[in-house]
Amino acid sequence: MEWNKKIKENLLRSIFFASVLGVVAIVLTGAVSAQAIAEPAVSKTASPALINIAGSGVNEETTVTIEVTGAGSTSTSAVPMDVVFAIDSSGSMQSNDPSGLRKTAAKSFVDKMDSSRDTAGVVSWDDSIDFSLPLTNDFPLVKTNIDSVDSSGSTNLNVGLEEAIDILDANPRTENSVEVIIFLTDGQGTYLHSTAQEAADKGYVIYSIGLGGVNPTPLQDMATTTGGAYYSSPDATSLQAIFDDIFSEVTTSTIPYYVDVVEVTQDYIVDESSFNIAPDTVIPDGSGTTTIIWNNIGLSSDGDPDLSDDETVVLSFNAKSDQSGTNLEVDVFGTAKVNYKDSEGGDGGSVNIPQAYITVNGAPVADAGEDQVVEQANWAGTSVTLDGSGSTDDGLVSPLTYTWTWDGESASGVSPTVSLPLGTTTITLEVFDGQLSDTDTVEITVQDTTLPEITASGEPIIFWAPNHKYETVSISDCVESVTDICDVDVGVDDIIITSVSSDEPEDSPDKGDGATLEDIVIVDPQTVDLRAERQGDGNGRVYTINYEVTDASGNTATGSCQVWVPHDQDEGTTAVDDGAAAGYTVNYP
Repeated sequence: MEWNKKIKENLLRSIFFASVLGVVAIVLTGAVSAQAIAEPAVSKTASPALINIAGSGVNEETTVTIEVTGAGSTSTSAVPMDVVFAIDSSGSMQSNDPSGLRKTAAKSFVDKMDSSRDTAGVVSWDDSIDFSLPLTNDFPLVKTNIDSVDSSGSTNLNVGLEEAIDILDANPRTENSVEVIIFLTDGQGTYLHSTAQEAADKGYVIYSIGLGGVNPTPLQDMATTTGGAYYSSPDATSLQAIFDDIFSEVTTSTIPYYVDVVEVTQDYIVDESSFNIAPDTVIPDGSGTTTIIWNNIGLSSDGDPDLSDDETVVLSFNAKSDQSGTNLEVDVFGTAKVNYKDSEGGDGGSVNIPQAYITVNGAPVADAGEDQVVEQANWAGTSVTLDGSGSTDDGLVSPLTYTWTWDGESASGVSPTVSLPLGTTTITLEVFDGQLSDTDTVEITVQDTTLPEITASGEPIIFWAPNHKYETVSISDCVESVTDICDVDVGVDDIIITSVSSDEPEDSPDKGDGATLEDIVIVDPQTVDLRAERQGDGNGRVYTINYEVTDASGNTATGSCQVWVPHDQDEGTTAVDDGAAAGYTVNYP
């Protein structure tokens, strides 16, 4: 029988979401041929290997992970895979997969492929084709293209599927292989059944993945039409398991059956919890040991009672220790085992679960001191003394070391003096006792509340003669300089006019000020045109130019200068300011 026909017969399945476990599982409905049985590989780790004693409240849990990898017959022949990753790059992926877990899962799939025999291609699609990569065994290039999949645009399922089919159509391979499309989307869009039928007619198998609240109908159709499978992924964290399962189904090999894991923890290991896969039995022993049993773990991998050499079941749980010490054994070696059977249910053998070790110690507690607010001293910064003297430790290992870090800078010691810039700086204190560490943060706010200093010219500007013509006045005519203790860049060019007033009305008929209007025209933030005129029977006109300047910290200083239009030259250059209320004001802007 040809391989593609076997794939179609063996990959018919029903999909269900296991709500208790929060993962997608697959149940095979086709027959599976029995093969010679090989021993599964078992590994065990405890991470972190260094924890605090139970009840310390800080880093007191370790995650115990048991990995069981199946094994297949040495007579199993390898069949090449030609896989096209058709990955949705629409804008909705920004929310449904913000961390790019779909790409991480796809690259993990590639990492399991054999570049000496397998090939892969990539289609990045949304409402059109962003790019595609033909089939190649250059897997670093494949992963680079997967990483280039973005999140922009709308969704057209048919566009992505047609391009994936075209890539398989161009497959130069002449020998038999399994040709697969992994089609992942989180959206809804144009889809034609005829496209999936075309793939089926050519022997292509589609594994479709619906991420989030996707419409499953077209994805189920393309999967069932081609003899593949549809996977529903409630969120992106399920994608890795889904891609792993697809790989297992495509690369079928001989496997052990009905694999049971019997873990037995020591009497000082307590509070076993947070199982990633719920065990079938948890039995606390009177002596303090705990027996944890997972039956038929192959079901958690792909819904079958077998475990192939490309299936790894990861069982993990959190645990604490109520006994301190170094290199403490986690389980009871020789009693903790992995048992397995053959396809007929006969005894296949057992494998000891290897030992994992932990060191249990009390942790220090970091105290970075109280938050501080200090005034900026100058543009270069301000000296601040940090205080970590409140940190505590049980002294079990060694005296504490103190490391302070912020914005790429660092200091050491209990109470170092550091230079900090304007603004709020979050500083992290890490205390380390030789084995364990703890961190705390303190916020130091350096504030600038000092106004810029304006040096005015000090003398009024005199217009003569009163010829009713405009004279231009610039801020530079009024101000000599601007300085600031923190903002070295602020200057006269940063001053803006806020308003200009006259102590005479704009037009006073029969008062000898002419028949002109718009005596004040603010041209731009630093320039004003003023009309050289005054009332004939008055005491001279006084224009007042009001201005302000703001430094980088938002501190605003204000000032003003005056322009005089004297009544006549005989009175020298004086004019009497009757105030803006006697005239009018023009605001800017």
